[in-house]
Amino acid sequence: MKYVVKNKQDLDALLEEQCTQEHKIEDDWEWEGQKWYGCDAIILDAKGKWFDKNIVTKLSIWEGSVVQGIPVMKIKPEDSQRVKNTIQYIQENFDHIYQTMLEALLPWLMQYEATDDETDELITTAEQLHNIRISREIAGMEAACIRHLQLNCQYQKDDMVVYSLIFTCDCADDGFEVVFWKDKVIFYLDGNTEEQIFDFADYIEWPDCLERGKA
Repeated sequence: MKYVVKNKQDLDALLEEQCTQEHKIEDDWEWEGQKWYGCDAIILDAKGKWFDKNIVTKLSIWEGSVVQGIPVMKIKPEDSQRVKNTIQYIQENFDHIYQTMLEALLPWLMQYEATDDETDELITTAEQLHNIRISREIAGMEAACIRHLQLNCQYQKDDMVVYSLIFTCDCADDGFEVVFWKDKVIFYLDGNTEEQIFDFADYIEWPDCLERGKA
């Protein structure tokens, strides 16, 4: 069953279905003329300092298990409320989260002297980084700049789970996958594989402030 998550009622319906049925990622599906790979679409309340329109992005919710490279989409009932809390937090605080992401990426881009392809200027401010995001419009909403929102219930704390945003911009071919808990950036890496939400604990020591849940 496919959902476009616009509000709390949509989210409740999504989680009720995902909690009770075990199923693997399905084939491509089409919404508003655009195809998404095996994911539900979520609309983020993004209007604020950085955007004048909402953002639509792909949504995946994982329990952390992968079978033959295919994540199994079945949310444990005890994780349902944590997922709901996390998604609602992201929707309510997206403008702040987005700025936090830009500020976290900026030192790396400055270190490697990334430039704006159009102006050839060095990227030195969050505003410049925002301006070189890759963007397109779907049904009056912005898409592609945050091409995927992923949640992993295997890592959680205080009734919320770890999530990642995959951000695409002109100065990095594959973009970045930025892993968060609430508004704290845990780390970021290449966004091409879309797998940092699963294996980031292999790259860094799991912070004391977070707990690894039982998969």
